Amino acid sequence: MQCPRCQKLTRDLDAAVASGDRSKAADCRVLIGRHPDHDRPAPAPKKGKALR
Repeated sequence: MQCPRCQKLTRDLDAAVASGDRSKAADCRVLIGRHPDHDRPAPAPKKGKALR
């Protein structure tokens, strides 16, 4: 089970990915990775060509 902060960061990450906000998604991944009480590793960035 994730803590409330992890749950919010995960929701924010999902919303950022869905809306195409790659900067916000990257920020969320960093915050998830830095959060001391998380139980889910930050998702690996997708490989391939950058979308512009």
